[in-house]
Amino acid sequence: MEKAAKPVKRKIIDLKPETFRSLSIMAAKQGTNLKHFIETTLDEMAAASGE
Repeated sequence: MEKAAKPVKRKIIDLKPETFRSLSIMAAKQGTNLKHFIETTLDEMAAASGE
């Protein structure tokens, strides 16, 4: 049986160069790419907020 596709919201965000660099380093330290790192971090923050 095939999984139903989850609806995804896409947003373009602007990051300061320093923020981009810092997040890229953090992602590399975790062995992942920046996109996945940001998505995972935001998912965790949203879940922790309880809303």
